[in-house]
Amino acid sequence: MGVNPELKECVGFLYVEAEQGGKIPVGTCFCLTVMNPERTFGYGYLVTAKHVYDRALHGRRSYVRFNRLIPTPGEPGVRYVPLEERWHFHSDPSVDLAVLDFTPTTNNFTATSLPLHEITRTPEVLGGHWPPQEAEEVLFIGLSTQITGQERNVPIVRRGSVAMVTDELIEGV
Repeated sequence: MGVNPELKECVGFLYVEAEQGGKIPVGTCFCLTVMNPERTFGYGYLVTAKHVYDRALHGRRSYVRFNRLIPTPGEPGVRYVPLEERWHFHSDPSVDLAVLDFTPTTNNFTATSLPLHEITRTPEVLGGHWPPQEAEEVLFIGLSTQITGQERNVPIVRRGSVAMVTDELIEGV
């Protein structure tokens, strides 16, 4: 079973400025669109894990790295888009999400913003059962800091299944 190429285009790599100059990769983010009920208009967001924000982004000059739409010979095939420090977090500290208002433009990079309802399994789609159960298939797309790609972003795609579901809060990374 293949992966929809658009799914890989909504992935961005988060970078921060290094103290000695240059930029270093720190995590993965995704461009998502939440549609209004009529699905005539959407609101764009950049989403990452809150622990990535806490560990690497908080208070630092940060960027999202996207592939250039049309690479110019002799120039990098990626573009670093500066991010503003206007992240939003859930009031429940156990929710590991950081969200930034962000609408990709066609300013020579290929960030696809996928509609959230098309890539998530909601209770309506699942026939009313939520959360997903153990052994249900999931898809992981993310950054491997060892293999970011020189000329283009190279997100790693993995398939797996939910290993555990519990009502108990579990301490994360």
